[in-house]
Amino acid sequence: MTLACMDSGVGGLAVLKRLIQQLPDTPVVFLGDTAWMPYGEKALEVVRHRVLDVHQWLETNYTLAAFVLACNTATVAAFDELDALQRPYPMLEPVSTTAHWVNQHVDSAKKLGIMATPGTVTGGRYLRYLTPDRRIEQVACTGLASVVEAGHCDGPDLDSLLIPYVNVLKDWGAEVIILGCTHYSLIRERVQALVGPDVELVDSAEVLAEVAIPILTQLNLGTGSQELWVTGQAAQFSQAIQSLPLHEIQAKPIRTITIETVLPAHTPSIC
Repeated sequence: MTLACMDSGVGGLAVLKRLIQQLPDTPVVFLGDTAWMPYGEKALEVVRHRVLDVHQWLETNYTLAAFVLACNTATVAAFDELDALQRPYPMLEPVSTTAHWVNQHVDSAKKLGIMATPGTVTGGRYLRYLTPDRRIEQVACTGLASVVEAGHCDGPDLDSLLIPYVNVLKDWGAEVIILGCTHYSLIRERVQALVGPDVELVDSAEVLAEVAIPILTQLNLGTGSQELWVTGQAAQFSQAIQSLPLHEIQAKPIRTITIETVLPAHTPSIC
């Protein structure tokens, strides 16, 4: 029995590293769909078809004990369809998990910002789960996940994109900001430095891992290996990891897999 964790790329490793820290011997397969990254700038229907195909590949090749969909945009696009499959194992995702955490732990009077991909913002899933009395401002951070995917967690390439997005929420007066993309977990320190110490950051990767750990502990999966797969270039993925705060994963081998997806003729084109 294996824990499967899926993401469009390195963002899911922000979840995986926390799981490894707490459950170091748990058998895990991680799949980064780097050939289709970034999910957040594709039509949601395109992402939906792709996520369902990747999940099917994982089910075909592993006996799953749990499935963690670490990508916010993939959750927006496909989680309802995955949940409808009624699989006999838990499926976990970051959007409702983070929204419920905010509802329980963050004063509803505080102004709440959300940094997320265009797909996550357009899908509106955070608004579906957050209490309706909140003042919320969402910022669609086009291109930001791709910069992190390239291994930039600081420096001018990151700041040229990040600072304008952060300034929107600073100027609005955000008191709490949800990092609504697991890629953004890897630049959390830079975001915090830009918004200042008085703004609370809620990291969707951290919250998802926090919720997943007791569930996985109860499953008692035993011990096993941790396998990492990507659908794009393994060397490029490995090089990016070396530059990011992913020390628990940097020495692990990465292999490449091809997963075919044939989109219906009516499916919207990739943005």
